[in-house]
Amino acid sequence: MLLCSGRNAPTLLGPGAALSRFAPGKPTRTIPLRNTSAIEAYCGSSVQIPREGPARQTELRAAQWTDVEGVVEAREGNLPLVVRRTLGFGTVVFAAFDLDLPPLSTWPERGLLWGKLLDVEEALPESSRPGGAVLHYGFDDMTGQLRSALDQFSTVPLIPFWIVAALVAGYLVLIGPGDYFFLHKIVRRTTLTWVTFPLIVTAFCVAAYVLAHQIKGDQVRVNQLDVVDVDLASGQQRGTSWATVFSPRAQRSSLAFEPQSLGVQGASTEIMTCWLGLPGDSFGGMAPKTATPTVWKEPYDCEPRQDSLSRVPMPTWSTKSFSARWNGKTSAHPDIQVTEQDRIPVGTITNTLDFPLSECLLCFGRWAYLLGDLSPGESAQVGPTTERRDLNTLLTGRRLLFEQGVQRATPYDRGSTDLTYIIRAMMFFKAAGGYRYTDLANRHQGFLDLSDLLKANRAILVATGPAADSQSPHHGSRLASDGQTLADSQDRHLTVYRFVAPVKRDER
Repeated sequence: MLLCSGRNAPTLLGPGAALSRFAPGKPTRTIPLRNTSAIEAYCGSSVQIPREGPARQTELRAAQWTDVEGVVEAREGNLPLVVRRTLGFGTVVFAAFDLDLPPLSTWPERGLLWGKLLDVEEALPESSRPGGAVLHYGFDDMTGQLRSALDQFSTVPLIPFWIVAALVAGYLVLIGPGDYFFLHKIVRRTTLTWVTFPLIVTAFCVAAYVLAHQIKGDQVRVNQLDVVDVDLASGQQRGTSWATVFSPRAQRSSLAFEPQSLGVQGASTEIMTCWLGLPGDSFGGMAPKTATPTVWKEPYDCEPRQDSLSRVPMPTWSTKSFSARWNGKTSAHPDIQVTEQDRIPVGTITNTLDFPLSECLLCFGRWAYLLGDLSPGESAQVGPTTERRDLNTLLTGRRLLFEQGVQRATPYDRGSTDLTYIIRAMMFFKAAGGYRYTDLANRHQGFLDLSDLLKANRAILVATGPAADSQSPHHGSRLASDGQTLADSQDRHLTVYRFVAPVKRDER
């Protein structure tokens, strides 16, 4: 959220006002801002804000605050001009001046200021080309790559095209020249083709069915990914689940996601379940250029509470993808006691949960501190001696290579089906380089990106939950059909937790 208020800040954002809970502090008064160099430097402009003309039209008034909460990104002396603060999983950016009044409304570089406040430099350009990503991979959004990864089942291998082509060629040879040579040269009774031809067709149909059944199996398979976020300051919890279901037979099913983690009770949890479409205009996408053939004419239904789907059609040996989001309150989270000392988080992280956390990372600023695995009750210290990695490099696996004497970064792998690799880029999309690095947008699941919280004195503990074959029930959510769990121990289920904690500055 972006709030801009100068002259009317005490009225709009003062105690008791409708927008007071978004304010970065308590507004006291407005004062004239005679020096505007801080605003010009903040947005990187070399053009001064015009100050010539009638005093009433050139006077820039700024709101003055007390008890400022958040990170001051621009100031003039001791007067905060741009303040960024967190509110739950979101951020509020406050500008203590009016952009719709002179002199800023007549400033030719006002667009730079808007772009800096709205943080749009990483947005997908509207004039950008569709790109090779769409032509080659069939998607133009990070959600498409995630959906493609969930569509890969290790127990359901894809039959290579050359095998299919060889079988078709063999079939054509048998029913044509093979059948003729056998009856004409060996049996010497071509009229028996009325018997051999249907036998060959029947044999191939039976063989194809048996082969497909052996390869595809007769078990329902599920690939699922959960991301569970907890804000320690407010106790707010939200979860997002994505799942792809492989069906071995044609059927209709009722599907629902049931949150299973961190003490959230179903009665107090808001759940919204939906299908997961493929972004883009390619074949099978949500905005295809050509008509997609329809197998099932009848639609499926969303329940009135939007927490489940009923009568979902599942064709034989096919997949369908679904997603769900839920919100609730929880007091279960690790104990994170961290203070900032010389831009380094110093403190202790204790796993107070009743299940282990694996591959723990404490993200703060532009760094990720490696904490390893934390068993229940185990603590880890973080400080100047803790091993750390550049967050951008850790998220993307990007390395610098020298090619023909020029230093280049390894490109983002848009064809990767590694869920950890993909979801890390989505969870910190801007920190990973955004569209400029991935060449993919992040519109459909953009709420996952918590990069902005790293700019507002927040530390984010990222960890992986127990393995899918564990007896622990902490897997984010459970996908059920007609009350029965669909997944089993052979299915892939990854749960990632993010715990957002405030970080106090050491004033010593």
